[in-house]
Amino acid sequence: SIASKRASLDRQRAAFEPAPIEELLRLDKRMNASGGLLKAHTALSLLFTDLEARTGENVQFRNFSYSSTGNGLFAITMGGSARSFNAVALQSDSFGKSSVMKDPIFSNLNLDQDGDVVFDFSAQIDPVRISYASLVAGAAATQCLELPPTTAPTP
Repeated sequence: SIASKRASLDRQRAAFEPAPIEELLRLDKRMNASGGLLKAHTALSLLFTDLEARTGENVQFRNFSYSSTGNGLFAITMGGSARSFNAVALQSDSFGKSSVMKDPIFSNLNLDQDGDVVFDFSAQIDPVRISYASLVAGAAATQCLELPPTTAPTP
């Protein structure tokens, strides 16, 4: 009985081909590595979309800088101008409501030769808010919400 079961076990082991198993193990490792890369990848388009949606019509930015702060966050700095101090105040309020930007700070407010207000702006960016996973999740949610047009049945 033991010899019969040993022979059966040997036949079943021989049925497994090691080459496809090794190929599947390599594929699994590659898929896990790519999943980790996608989770860590940031999508700056989410930041730019937020900036575009929140920038007032009387405000313009002239430069942009994006860097890592070393504490897991990113920092942006921009220089800009506005038509009035009220426009800067409205812009500050708008950026303060952003879920992407943390601690928005307007500084060095001055008037230029044309009477426009020039300023410097800085803020912290939480990488979780601009992750590629958030972008994909948002796209999936948008697709789920877009229902096909319904047509009334014809009599």
